[in-house]
Amino acid sequence: MKIRYLEIVNFRGIKNLATSFNGNFTCLIGSGDSGKSSIITAIDYALSPRWNISIEDSDFYNQEIDEPISITVTLAEWDASNAEVRKFFGESRFGQFIGGLGLNGPEPEPATGEPECISVLFQVDKSLEPKWFIKKGSELKALSAGERSIFGLGKIDTHLDNNFTWGRNTLLTRLSTQDDNVNAILANIARGLKATPLSLTGCEATATSIKTESEKFGVQVAQITPKLDLQKLSFAAGALALHNEEIPLRNLGTGSKKLISCAMQLKLHDGRNITLIDELELGLEPHRIRGLIKNLKSTQQQVITTTHSAVVLRELTVSENELYVCRIDEDGNLKVKSLSEVPDCQGPIRSNAEAFLGKKVIVCEGQTEVGCLRALDSYKVSLNEIPVWTLNTAYYNAAGAGNIKAAATALNELGYNVAILCDSDEPTQFSAADATALEALGVQVFMWEHDRSIEQQLLADLSWTSLNGLIEIAADVHDSKSKTDLIQAVQTQQAGLTDNPSDWSDTTNLREVIGKVAAGKLPVSAASVGKKGWFKRISSSEAVFDFALPHINATTPFKEKLDSLWDWIQDE
Repeated sequence: MKIRYLEIVNFRGIKNLATSFNGNFTCLIGSGDSGKSSIITAIDYALSPRWNISIEDSDFYNQEIDEPISITVTLAEWDASNAEVRKFFGESRFGQFIGGLGLNGPEPEPATGEPECISVLFQVDKSLEPKWFIKKGSELKALSAGERSIFGLGKIDTHLDNNFTWGRNTLLTRLSTQDDNVNAILANIARGLKATPLSLTGCEATATSIKTESEKFGVQVAQITPKLDLQKLSFAAGALALHNEEIPLRNLGTGSKKLISCAMQLKLHDGRNITLIDELELGLEPHRIRGLIKNLKSTQQQVITTTHSAVVLRELTVSENELYVCRIDEDGNLKVKSLSEVPDCQGPIRSNAEAFLGKKVIVCEGQTEVGCLRALDSYKVSLNEIPVWTLNTAYYNAAGAGNIKAAATALNELGYNVAILCDSDEPTQFSAADATALEALGVQVFMWEHDRSIEQQLLADLSWTSLNGLIEIAADVHDSKSKTDLIQAVQTQQAGLTDNPSDWSDTTNLREVIGKVAAGKLPVSAASVGKKGWFKRISSSEAVFDFALPHINATTPFKEKLDSLWDWIQDE
């Protein structure tokens, strides 16, 4: 069976959620506390064959226990050739509860062309007693733990050790056949121990003294000896576990235990099952993440997982509904949206995967802007301000002004809070009209003024006494140009300059010339860096702005623009 619709009411941080799952591999992404793990847990509670699920007041939304928890999971696409499935849908059981599945969720009867479905309701009121039902409209029928095993649900999280033992409802027990008869095996082990001679010297001395004292009280016994009492000898089912030679599998690393658990889950119901994985990447190196995803996607099972890993995002296919972004508002209303609903998302996912894991995204024109913002973060931290990484803010490298509008529009449509940091010197690629259109959608746009690039704005506002130091830093991080090369590039555009920038006079014209040279806006020549510019990589840009930011006056346009962007980042 496959989960195709999910409704959650009043569960943990979720007040309301209603969403479809259209793919067979579903990965939920979003910032922290966006409801991803609560979705996984809700599905687990509703479909798990466990009978002893413990609910607390804190599981209710805002601990409002007068509003019951309600989780409805609608399933479709079951294997009608399976004998157990046919029995489950027999007339005496749940055959009368088959309904239809429309675009807005389950319906009382299947319409023409609609798939058949069945809905499971998990409900808890303030008594904290969970109840399970099959639901059709207002009609309910109780659903037992044993009956829920038909869904083949397994949850793989950080608590993996039980998967390798024969215990109540563990994976091993569910995979075992009647011929395994685990209880009989454990009983035989106990009988064997009883018949095995044991060295009980200390216990024997105590037993002899008890016999002597008992006889003084008038109790005649032939012999008191220490032996194992078979009726009291109890092995927890978990005592029988899988081993790697002499080492229990529970002693393996987290990643290896996760991979083995996934392999075991695959064997359940011949692979036609539902697997939940919270934080798929946990404990796994990138190459093992890729291998796990490839194996999971090649099976017949449905996988629903969460991630905070860019590696995972790059392995998934948007058009196959494998990626969903979670957004929750202050009232607990959770929206889950497939990235396939927004055009042309696959490329950005591959090139800027990290940006999709935040809550706020700053679309940067290029690597220079990304480096600048990384330096700004460090600079603000040095002033004891809150760093960017604590505020769910990520950087998106648009790799050119012509890509800014499409990237910002897509991110905005997916529910991210979006800002833009870009130059104003390429109006044919990103114009003032483009900025106005995006601002009407709620996107914040931060552009340099007067048709300037970020390098030109920096050179217009930098403390003149810091110019020599800036050129030294730029030369140090440049791939192939020395300080002399950079100075000569300026000299070719401004006559009369000495070889020492400390001797240069501060004029508006000279600042403009240096800014254009730094931006790579001059024709290529033997003495010029041409189109490459002085610091066009993230690392070199970060180094330059690490130096420059403390040397820019707070009242300059450069500092004021960055401070406005910083205020946007800090504004919750």
